[in-house]
Amino acid sequence: MRARMTSPWLFFLITYGLTWVLHVPAALSGQTNMEFPTMLLYMLGGFGPTVAGIVLVYRERDKNQRKDFWRRTIDFRRIRGSGYLVILLLPLILFALGLGLDVLVGGQPPALPNIAAAASQPATLIGLVIPLIIFGPLSEELGWRGFVLDRLQARYTPLASSLVLGLLWWAWHLPLFFIRGTTQYIFGIFTLPFWSFLTMVVGLSVLMSWVHNRNKRSTLAAIILHFTFALAFTLVYPISDRAFAVTAVLFCLAAALLWRVMPTQPAEVEDHPLPIQDEARLVLTKE
Repeated sequence: MRARMTSPWLFFLITYGLTWVLHVPAALSGQTNMEFPTMLLYMLGGFGPTVAGIVLVYRERDKNQRKDFWRRTIDFRRIRGSGYLVILLLPLILFALGLGLDVLVGGQPPALPNIAAAASQPATLIGLVIPLIIFGPLSEELGWRGFVLDRLQARYTPLASSLVLGLLWWAWHLPLFFIRGTTQYIFGIFTLPFWSFLTMVVGLSVLMSWVHNRNKRSTLAAIILHFTFALAFTLVYPISDRAFAVTAVLFCLAAALLWRVMPTQPAEVEDHPLPIQDEARLVLTKE
């Protein structure tokens, strides 16, 4: 029984079920994501990963491990000084480079209406930042990086785990391509932005795993990186298809460079003397 509990695939089954049971009807409704009740289905569906992660932590883990789960979510002390440079600045730098390279090869300079609006009315940043924190970082990362990344790394290498998680994270978004009003709906199916989104999500997943592992399994580091990514994208949106593609490639190159220059391994799971890989193997032999 315990071996089945440690499988990451139960998490993905619950996550997809919780999200798609809400997002599929939202897509079929024909309404935009700002119309009721589609808006409610759209918003609640985004919490699938975090809800699944919390449920499984309380189903499978003991009291100390549950405390560890929440400590990793709120403890700023886990994040190294150099870690803040990556999680706070890297997405902004990569989007700026992507836009700059696009202009250098003949693209039109971006209008950046959201930056202009924030500069003229700074109070609008509050209405921008709060949804960006809740819908995405908090609604997803307690599941993706807070729970299931450890489970994947118990079975596969950190890089392979990151790539698998990135692909499944991208596929989890698929119903959004059919919900009117979402950014993914604007991208369209099988277009250049569709594939660029896939490339960017996989690259971001590798970066997320890197900051998670380098900062004592910090879920908070992943939450902040997810937020700065969403903020950078929102500030430069709308973005040309080519600039988006170039930026997606830059995310993958940055992830590969960081992994190459400063390779990382999963940190030991607190309250256990064994590294997470050995803990999982030991559990699997006990049934």
